[in-house]
Amino acid sequence: MSGDLFNISWFIVFITVILIAFIANTFIILAILRDKTMHTSTYFYIINVAVADIILVLSCLPERIAALFHSNDGFLLGMFACKFTRFCFNSKNHIKAAYKISEEIIFVIACVP
Repeated sequence: MSGDLFNISWFIVFITVILIAFIANTFIILAILRDKTMHTSTYFYIINVAVADIILVLSCLPERIAALFHSNDGFLLGMFACKFTRFCFNSKNHIKAAYKISEEIIFVIACVP
């Protein structure tokens, strides 16, 4: 009985975190997009962080919630979700590397007289 109460309490915590993160990040994105004075590179960076946070919360926490109620060791959300999660993690690394390389090229071009 105490195990069920423990799982239910973690379920409530995870759902609360998902809802707060999704709603708060959505408000941040909408506030920056609606106010024209906030259209600077710093605020667009904040939008990127908010989008990344939404993607992280929506891709990681449902698997944790599913793991609460199943005791097997396999990936609980199916083969597609297993492959898609791995694809997203690898894509993130490739995009980050391409961004860093392009950032260095732009820096070199900007510094050359």
